[in-house]
Amino acid sequence: MQLTLVYFLKRAYSAGGEGIELIESYLPAFRPQPGTGWRGRIRDEVNYRVQIGYTRYWLPGSFYRSHDMPFAWPWALHPLLQIPGNLAVGVARKMNSRVDSAVDRLARSRREAWFSRETDGQESRFSAREQFRR
Repeated sequence: MQLTLVYFLKRAYSAGGEGIELIESYLPAFRPQPGTGWRGRIRDEVNYRVQIGYTRYWLPGSFYRSHDMPFAWPWALHPLLQIPGNLAVGVARKMNSRVDSAVDRLARSRREAWFSRETDGQESRFSAREQFRR
């Protein structure tokens, strides 16, 4: 509810060209890279469409349609379809510490694998920039 309130109070209508560019560049960042093997390509295609679904789920329809965004259906249903499974896993984690540990290990492993794929196996590091984009 807080996020919705902030959206309605701030609105993105006054964000200017940079705001529009930021909004419209989010989803293309998840597009599958050329030259990926068939297994990776399938995984990346599904991940891209899941991101479309989440984006469409969280952005109001008129806002989504007012930008250059891909067609979201049926992927916009994905967040809703996850609710029963996430609820069941959450309850099982609260009831059994072994389940909690196993789910935690799986989530960490998946996150690390995703990060490794996204960074081509490079270790993460931060370097402060002296100058921003503008």
